[in-house]
Amino acid sequence: MKNELRIGNWVYEEVLGRCKIETIGEGCTGVTAKHLDNKLVISDRYYKMHLSNLQPIPLTEEWLQKFGFKEVSIKYELWNLRSHGFTFQIARKSKKHKYVFRFMGMTVINCEHVHQFQNLYWCLTGDELTIK
Repeated sequence: MKNELRIGNWVYEEVLGRCKIETIGEGCTGVTAKHLDNKLVISDRYYKMHLSNLQPIPLTEEWLQKFGFKEVSIKYELWNLRSHGFTFQIARKSKKHKYVFRFMGMTVINCEHVHQFQNLYWCLTGDELTIK
């Protein structure tokens, strides 16, 4: 995972919980710990830690909703986001939090973690996925 991380990515740390990457250095990173339940930031502190302490966050319906995706089909578990003049689609591939990202009618890539999804969106648009 360490080669996939960018500033702004959401990751998990055992003690801090969900963290947002703020800096990336030689073998370590700076994160801001944020508690995101009900969109309330309870803790907004900066910590510096080794990359090996960070774990990926599984991509879930909760995260899709946070990023502004709307469910368009319950039967097919399909989610859409209109942005930059395009419709970005993501569909659940399996019950184990694996999703397929579709763009312009084509399956682009499988996404399993929040940071992968953030990076893909950034590559396609040049913008960060933000929590709505």
